[in-house]
Amino acid sequence: MSGKIKILCQRKQLLFSFQKKLEEEFIKYWKQALFCDSNNGNSHGNKLRTYRKVKNNFELEKYLLLDLNKSVISKMVKIRISNSKLLIEVGRYTRTPLEQRICPICKDGIEDEFHFLIQCKALELNRNVLFCNLSDIVPSFVNMSEQDKFSFILKSNDTDISTVSVAGISDMYDLNIHLKQT
Repeated sequence: MSGKIKILCQRKQLLFSFQKKLEEEFIKYWKQALFCDSNNGNSHGNKLRTYRKVKNNFELEKYLLLDLNKSVISKMVKIRISNSKLLIEVGRYTRTPLEQRICPICKDGIEDEFHFLIQCKALELNRNVLFCNLSDIVPSFVNMSEQDKFSFILKSNDTDISTVSVAGISDMYDLNIHLKQT
């Protein structure tokens, strides 16, 4: 092997090693930042509370690449990153105490992402359609706990499951907004 080729190989290896180290350091930073709420000094505060539960790896989520209207996909994003019109989030900006952020539609519990997706009685018909569609793909879905269903819907990277989940969440989100306006 000539001297020039050897130097080129060493440079390539060095660049590859440098790139990997940068990636590792950024992922470490990302994980630390995910659990740091600098506004309140609490490492497990409200900001990104749902995202923390459903985002395990630093990778692009497949649902973002689905061949669906971006406004439909954006509703899944809003629920995952706690940037929705739910009172749990809106109340943060109006400084409404947590215990007063009750669902204005069913008036049965704090309106957070879990309540929206799993518990709100006003969204039950849409939820049943979503759950039925998911059970057609994964029959064991029906036997999951509420918490497992919540995680399953928001975490799945399977194309079919993600397509059904994104569409179902979009329908529920639209109904939620409509019911609040009436």
